[in-house]
Amino acid sequence: MIIPLYAAMERMDTSLIEAGRDLYGGPLRTFLFVTVPATRQGAAAGCVLVFLPAMGDFVSAQLMGGPDQIVIGNLIQDKFFQGQNWPLGSALTILLMGVLLLGMLGYLRRTRKDEAEAVR
Repeated sequence: MIIPLYAAMERMDTSLIEAGRDLYGGPLRTFLFVTVPATRQGAAAGCVLVFLPAMGDFVSAQLMGGPDQIVIGNLIQDKFFQGQNWPLGSALTILLMGVLLLGMLGYLRRTRKDEAEAVR
């Protein structure tokens, strides 16, 4: 998460922050209304890079938290192997893929929208 945020803040034009200060914006107001919108794409990219591996993390949850922790990956694995409930395991897998697809499409749509506004 840190690398995409750093890259977005590195690319940000510092004259925007100066303009926010010139317009009598305090530090918090300048951060919320100038810095956050300018680095929104980096934050979204960081969320995607953190979220995608976390959703499919099977082994680490078992090693770190034990088998009693309920993680979607462990639940799907249990439905396939221990419960022998293949239809439910398949449905949960499709549901997980759908949630990931919606997140990715939302990210791509937002990125395209921000790029179109930046071109104008």
